[in-house]
Amino acid sequence: MVQLSNNSALIFDGLALESYVSGKRSFMRTPSVSLLLPSPEGTRRAFLIMRNVTAINPLCLPAKAWQQNVAAAVRPAQLPGVQSHSGCHNQTGTCVDDSNAPVWQRCWKQVCQNIDVACSGARLNSAGNPAPTYYDINLLDVALFCPVVLDQACLDSLGPLGCTLLYESGAGPGMLPAAPLAVALGDATGSQGGGHGSATPLVVGVIVGGVVLLVVAVGVVVLLVRRRRPQAQTAKTGGAPFHEGLDSLGTRSTTSAAGTVGLSMLPTESTARAFPTMGSAGSGATGSGHAAPSTWPLPDANKRAHSQGSDTTVITNQTPIGDCEFDVKIEMPPQDGVAGACVGGSAQPDVQLTGIVLGRGAFGRVYQGIYNGQAVAVKLLTELTVDSADQACEAMMQELEVLGRCNHPNVVKVLAASSLDAARPALVLELMETSLDKVLYAKPGHLLSLQLVLHIALETAKGLAYLHPTVLHRDLKPANVLLRDPGSDKPVVKLSDFGLSRIRHSVLKTMHPEAGTPAYMAPECFDLTAGGLTHRTDCYSFGVLLWEMLAGAQPWYGMTAVQIAYEVTLLSRRLPLRPKNTPGGQVLERWPHRLSALLSGCFERDPQRRPAAADIVKALALAQQDLDNLSRRATPTRTAVE
Repeated sequence: MVQLSNNSALIFDGLALESYVSGKRSFMRTPSVSLLLPSPEGTRRAFLIMRNVTAINPLCLPAKAWQQNVAAAVRPAQLPGVQSHSGCHNQTGTCVDDSNAPVWQRCWKQVCQNIDVACSGARLNSAGNPAPTYYDINLLDVALFCPVVLDQACLDSLGPLGCTLLYESGAGPGMLPAAPLAVALGDATGSQGGGHGSATPLVVGVIVGGVVLLVVAVGVVVLLVRRRRPQAQTAKTGGAPFHEGLDSLGTRSTTSAAGTVGLSMLPTESTARAFPTMGSAGSGATGSGHAAPSTWPLPDANKRAHSQGSDTTVITNQTPIGDCEFDVKIEMPPQDGVAGACVGGSAQPDVQLTGIVLGRGAFGRVYQGIYNGQAVAVKLLTELTVDSADQACEAMMQELEVLGRCNHPNVVKVLAASSLDAARPALVLELMETSLDKVLYAKPGHLLSLQLVLHIALETAKGLAYLHPTVLHRDLKPANVLLRDPGSDKPVVKLSDFGLSRIRHSVLKTMHPEAGTPAYMAPECFDLTAGGLTHRTDCYSFGVLLWEMLAGAQPWYGMTAVQIAYEVTLLSRRLPLRPKNTPGGQVLERWPHRLSALLSGCFERDPQRRPAAADIVKALALAQQDLDNLSRRATPTRTAVE
């Protein structure tokens, strides 16, 4: 964390920022960045300067209200002038619905351009009220990109502050709580840090009375060089080695191809400070007025548009929720002849549990149930403790948020959900017959036919191609690949268990890259200093899944998580092709060149060198074609028999 002292400035130049405000709030509500601690009271001439910056602002006011909000902000005495902006506009021309595209080329609800806007910094205190940070902020040619624009009806009803609070709680009109955005500058607690994607990492020092604390700066430099060494050595990733220098203004800075961040020493001058009113025109600076209601009516789920998934679908936080019924009531199975309680209320239940347990997990069970006359699977949180309740509910909300936006034949469908405030939150999912792990190991030494392996692998890859690049599964393994009609040559295959998944814009920043099942985790998942996870992490896991189906054996069998991490990361070892000590490794025909090459690609250490899920689909389709051609050549024709 950085704290500005007298006569100093932190400069962001040419950067793309995301989740840079503490608590992922709107910058216009709490003008500050999570990287900066508040300066000591009485600090003079401390500045945060952003120039030529593009920033993703989680929530934005409509264009007219935004202009009023900027006009009402009082410029600090140390930054005289007139607030200058070119307003907000909807995107015109061509934009790309692709999270891998540069920020300024993606499609956004609204774009607001600040030409020269200044205000005093403010952060929310424990009471939720603005408190001064004792540094001033100047936005010079800063574009704010808005994934969500507050609903005008909400503004009219609750006012700007009440509506903002409602949206920040995740209960805005038609919204579930938004998934965490990729972190660019880290959280105020210091638990997250680093850059995202190819954005420039930040190297800063703390200037106190003109003295640079080199120990802090050198420590951060060492950490960042460690993080970025693979990118600097590989030209394909577009990374560039860092270098330090003094520009013509005497600013100590760290630069890369993406932008610069620096600290400057400024001439001493005594001036008065001003604290801004960051409310919209006509609203009080204290934010008093309308209070946010505890709930906001969601639109009728059955009336929401939800297009069929296609190969070109990109899932984002703006993707509408499908036909999912919320706040259903679930009747627990009877015990000892006593009728079960109703979860979610005392009214007539919407879902009846049959008492058949389909599976068990760390926090609960999956039951068979009846919903709208059809058999369903009900994931119910039952084994909750005080310590695990928040974690389990968060995982279920994440799964609901992802699955609710998915509509694809290879992704399990969510049908309904109880209230997360219920004693035992639950998800109602379509029912599948079994999982891949149970089919794989139904009989000792049993091998799936190569034809069946290719079919299951292809269907799984299609599901990943639909999810990527914005949704990472993060726990792809046979237990999370569900099957219907497993005895046929072409069973229905669906991906399930999205409790670790997130909807992201570019690179998933996470405090827990190690989350998942060790045997299926990519090398970067074991690296706690990794810059972030991409959809290619799932492609590594897919390679392990395909290897397991071909070999007929568990990957890294008998090894602990620490041993696997040591083998994969430090020794750079991979699962062997044609493993001789496995049932499938002794069958040469199960390891054709095309599949061996695909596995080698999935196991690459550099995520960017792994095939994308769409490329995996093509490779598997060609492998199927090869197998069909081989089968036709091996089958004698009728004429040859005669």
